[in-house]
Amino acid sequence: MYITKSDSPNMRYEYLARAIFDCNSKYCDPFGYAAQDRFGGFAHEFDSKYFIDSQRALTTVLTVFVYRFPKTEYTETIKNLIDRTWSAKTSTEAIQIIDEAIKIAEKLGL
Repeated sequence: MYITKSDSPNMRYEYLARAIFDCNSKYCDPFGYAAQDRFGGFAHEFDSKYFIDSQRALTTVLTVFVYRFPKTEYTETIKNLIDRTWSAKTSTEAIQIIDEAIKIAEKLGL
């Protein structure tokens, strides 16, 4: 599974999740997180319930990323992205984290 290019942050999130979970359709992972609507909570910066749901989805994706690639030169960077996701307060921060994760995924052949 490779990561398709997209201008949409929602789709970049979905493509990242699908690549990490190695699945080729929406919601194909065990948690139902490989879907663009899971990114949507990041748009609710002032509603913590929705925002936290999206943080949980992204940190789960990144945690699976670490499990799939536990001993690479990027492992600590991915772990740092997990911490940054929980600290994120805006959708802009979430998008930056997703874009950084995509760059790492591409370097690792996803």
